[in-house]
Amino acid sequence: MSNIVKIQYEFTVDDMADVMRRAVKRKRPWLTWRWRRRAIESLLLGSVLYLVIQGPAMNRVAGATLFAVTSYFATWFIRSRSLRTSYSRLFREHAGGDGPFLFELEVTGEALIATQLGETHCRNWTSVTKITEAKGGIEFDTRSGLVFARDSGFKSSAERSEFLNLARRFLRESQTKSS
Repeated sequence: MSNIVKIQYEFTVDDMADVMRRAVKRKRPWLTWRWRRRAIESLLLGSVLYLVIQGPAMNRVAGATLFAVTSYFATWFIRSRSLRTSYSRLFREHAGGDGPFLFELEVTGEALIATQLGETHCRNWTSVTKITEAKGGIEFDTRSGLVFARDSGFKSSAERSEFLNLARRFLRESQTKSS
């Protein structure tokens, strides 16, 4: 097995937005706060509706509950959709178009090296906190964000396995050196 493995593939603005969504999902405290805020807003709106509706208490509770649940899911759908388009718009402006663009990811004994849009980012293994096999690729959680290696960058499952095993080996070695 080689001590350096490099992959490359083309990606689009929507692929970049997908990686951003993956990174945001890792921010658990922030997501918990968003979920709670949306639930509180829906419950408050449902409570207001309960006070406004005329009729038997059971009908008012049912109507207010149905409204609260519906408003929760409606705001979730609207906000997640607007985030998706916001990420795409942001990346489109930064990249100057929809793509495709070239992404290169190299695993060496010293670092994880990513190149895209003319920029190269070198992340030492000490900054990598976790490597995860995920749907569609391999996720590298780092202190400065997420690096995602799409499965389309690998010519075969054997090449993917070699890449993953080498990356995990380098991560283990860096953890052993630092402890």
